[in-house]
Amino acid sequence: MSTVPTDECRNNPATAPRQMVTIDGDARGSSSSSTTPPNGNARAAGSNTFAEYAGFQALSGGLGRQVVYTDLGDPITSVHIGEWGLAAGTMLGKVWYYSLELDERIPLAGFSDDAVKAVFVRDSYTESRRRDREAGVALSSVMSPPSEEKLGDLEEGLRHGDLEEDEAHPSTPIVYATVGDSCAKIFDTADPCQQSVFKFERRSSASVKYVVQRQNKVAIVFPGMTTFIDLVTESQNMTPFRLQGTDEDVTMACPTDMRDLILLLVEHYDVKPPCYKVVDLENDQRVLDYAPLPGRGRLCHFVRILGPSHLVFVSEGRNLCIYDFRSKKVEHVLKEHRSDIISIDTTFSDDDFVSVDTRGEVRLWNATEGKLLAKGRLPKACDFALGFPYYVSYCPRTGVVAQTCDSGVFALQLKPLSRPGGAGLMLHH
Repeated sequence: MSTVPTDECRNNPATAPRQMVTIDGDARGSSSSSTTPPNGNARAAGSNTFAEYAGFQALSGGLGRQVVYTDLGDPITSVHIGEWGLAAGTMLGKVWYYSLELDERIPLAGFSDDAVKAVFVRDSYTESRRRDREAGVALSSVMSPPSEEKLGDLEEGLRHGDLEEDEAHPSTPIVYATVGDSCAKIFDTADPCQQSVFKFERRSSASVKYVVQRQNKVAIVFPGMTTFIDLVTESQNMTPFRLQGTDEDVTMACPTDMRDLILLLVEHYDVKPPCYKVVDLENDQRVLDYAPLPGRGRLCHFVRILGPSHLVFVSEGRNLCIYDFRSKKVEHVLKEHRSDIISIDTTFSDDDFVSVDTRGEVRLWNATEGKLLAKGRLPKACDFALGFPYYVSYCPRTGVVAQTCDSGVFALQLKPLSRPGGAGLMLHH
């Protein structure tokens, strides 16, 4: 791994290094100090809520705002939000970080020859979720819809500043940007002038077909094998996998999502509609499910894995199908959207997910019960006229949604409110 200063730091004094904060002994993690926010300055005594920080204050009115800007010829290719900020990568290799603590955009990387395939923000919150998953702790117990009592406590805490210290403590986020198919660039937002490069092993002479990433896990898919990479631990494991299987009619097999060693693929044919395939590479490439895509689900961008046994499909452009691929049945069809869906995030929970449509309407769903937990709308300036692939990322810890559009990234914060018929979340308009 090598470390080099970025071009932005050579040319921009505003991005001078801040104090480096160390966690877990790796000098690239989040601060474990209860008094040290991301910018390295100790907080005032008694100041312990998200609402005191500039970025959260700017979103407190319930209206979305643009936080990352990009040129029309350099669209956003990935976005991920953590507890204290979000990262975005572009087609021409730029990487941006927006700090919710400082309400500040920080350039981390300039132009490069390869596009940014995906980004991951590692902070105290996303790190705890990662460790829970690796320890086998069910995320559903963490991300399940809050009880009315808990919802009321959270609302009062946000309004009156009485959250406990460990519930509103910033950290120094680390941004991982997967560039092309050869490496990941690692940026410490406390010192954006330096970057580390984690190079991926390449044991195959064949060309890389696809790069799929889900938070800190990356799958590099070759025609005959797949390399699984953990960006945080820097582990790399290769497993044999024939991308197009044994069906000679397949003209293209496209991986669209992953979870652990399970790949979700969409296979295209000359003589029949496209089909999806769920393959468990940990158990001898066992096919867990295989079936035609429903309706307009042929847009493979809108097929996602949710939890250990569910898929989320887009049907008829605006309907969401919750499908259990182990029991082979559709559990719910959600019809709240009034226009075509452009982005889905299923990575933050085993039970909940977020969807956004072309009107900028945001929906937070619970897939287990098929219920709408929250809804809101992005500003009209968040436009989708150019037809790029668009991406959304949601942090349930803070309730902030990050949505890409033609001109950059918009952010919108959910507010905890009770409503008739039980506890729930809604967005202020």
